[in-house]
Amino acid sequence: MLLLKSVIIGCAFLLPSSAFAMRTTVWDFTGGQIPGHWDMRGLTSAEPIAEGMHIATQKEGRLMHRNTSPYRMEAITLTLGPMETTEAAFLWHVRGTPEGVLVQLPLVIAGSSEDHEFNINATAYPQWDPYTDYFGIALPPGADITIRKIEAKRWSPPEKFLEAWKSFWTFDGFRPYSINFLWGPMIAFNPIARARVFLTQPPAGWSANRVIYALLAIPLVYVFVQVFRSRSWFGAKRDATRKRAITILACSIAGMWIFYDLRMGLEFLNYAYTDYSTYISAAPEERAFRERARFYNFVEEVRPHIAGRMSYIFMTQYRWPYLGSIRYMTFPILPTDPTQSLKGVDTWVIYDRPDITVGSGGVLLLDGVAQSKPGRMLLQYDPTSFVFRTNPVP
Repeated sequence: MLLLKSVIIGCAFLLPSSAFAMRTTVWDFTGGQIPGHWDMRGLTSAEPIAEGMHIATQKEGRLMHRNTSPYRMEAITLTLGPMETTEAAFLWHVRGTPEGVLVQLPLVIAGSSEDHEFNINATAYPQWDPYTDYFGIALPPGADITIRKIEAKRWSPPEKFLEAWKSFWTFDGFRPYSINFLWGPMIAFNPIARARVFLTQPPAGWSANRVIYALLAIPLVYVFVQVFRSRSWFGAKRDATRKRAITILACSIAGMWIFYDLRMGLEFLNYAYTDYSTYISAAPEERAFRERARFYNFVEEVRPHIAGRMSYIFMTQYRWPYLGSIRYMTFPILPTDPTQSLKGVDTWVIYDRPDITVGSGGVLLLDGVAQSKPGRMLLQYDPTSFVFRTNPVP
C-alpha cells in the first residue's frame, strides 16, 4: 500500500504544472498593434491607437478572427475602454458547417466611464464549438468602442473541480419564487459561470443533485454486489453481510441528507443576514430591500406629499411588483393611471422612469411629449424618481 501511494504521488509530481493551471490566449491591441489575423468588415473606422483598437460604425460591421489555436476555448473576455451601452453579437463558426454560416449570440455590453471587462461564458450555450476556427463580434450602426484586448480562456480539471465546490456553496437570493420552491445548490465549472449562476431563470448550471445521486449510487451498487456474491440474501450465514451492506447504505443516505440540510440551512441564514445588513441595520440613505432595491424608502418619502388626496397617478417601468406594493403602503389613498388627470387627479408619482422629465414649461414630458398641465416638483428622490403636482386651475 505504501509503495502504491508513493507511485501515485510521484506520478502527480511528474505531471507538467500547465495541466493544473488555466490557459489563456491573449490578443493585446494596446500600443497600436494588431495581434494575429483579424478580418474587419463594414467598420467605418478601425484605428489601432495606443489605448487599443478604436472602432466606430455607421452601419453594421464585424471584427472576426481566424483561430488556429489547438486549445479549447471556454470563455471569452473583452477588455474595453470607456464607452456607452452598446448592443452587439458574439459570432462563431461551427466546424463542419458551411463557411458562411455563423452562430450569433446577442449581447448588451453595459457602458462604463472607465476600463472594464465583459465576460462571455461560451460553454453555457449548446451551439458553442470550443475549437471554432472563426469567431468575433458584430456591432450595430452608431457603435463607438475601444478594445484593449481579447482573451480566450480555458480552465484545467483541478480548477474546474475547485469552482464546482465553490459554486455548491454559492447561495441564491431570497426572491419572490422562494416562497414556492428553491433551486438548491448549483454546479458551475469556471468563475465566470459561478458569478452568474443565479442571474438567469433557470440558473445557468448543473443541479448538485446530479452529483448527489451519483454518490448515493455507489453504496447502492455495493449492496447489489454483496447480494450477488452471497448468492442468497437470506439465511443465518449471510446475516453479517446483509447487516453491513444495509448499514453502509443507510449511513450514506443519512450522511448525505445531513450534509444537504446543512447546505440549505446556511442558505436560509444567508437570506436573513442579507436582509439585516442591507435593509434593517443599513443607514436610511443606503437601504435596499431585495429586488425592490430602494423602492420602500421612496414610498416612505412620497407619503407626506399625497396626504389629503383621494388618489394619485403612479408611473413606473414595471407594474409588478411596484404597483401592488405602493397600493398597499399608501392605502386608502390609491394609485391610478395617467388618464385620471382629466378628472382632476393632480399628483404624479414617478418611479424609475428615465424617459419622464419635467420640461422648461413645467410640464411632464414623456420622450419629449407633454403629458400633464404645468406644475411643480414636490420631491426629487433621484434623477428618475420624483413627485410632481399640477398647478390648480384658476
